[in-house]
Amino acid sequence: MPDHPQYAMWKARFDAEQAAAREREARRARRDAEQVDWNRAWENYKERWHLGSEGRSLPPWWNLRGWIRILLGKPRP
Repeated sequence: MPDHPQYAMWKARFDAEQAAAREREARRARRDAEQVDWNRAWENYKERWHLGSEGRSLPPWWNLRGWIRILLGKPRP
C-alpha cells in the first residue's frame, strides 16, 4: 500500500531538513578546525611581533599631535 501523499510530502521535507542540518554541521566542524589554525597563527604572530618590538622607540611619524599641529599650521609650543 503506498504512503499517503501528505505523509510522503512531510517525509521528503523532513529528510531534506535533516540532510541540510548534517551539511551545516559538517561546514561548522570544518570552520571550527580552520579557526583553530587561524587563532594559533594569530597568537604566534603577536608573540613574535612583541618580541621584536621591545627596546625600540616609536618612529617619528608616530607623534600624531605633532603632525596635526604641522598640518594645521599651528606653531609649536
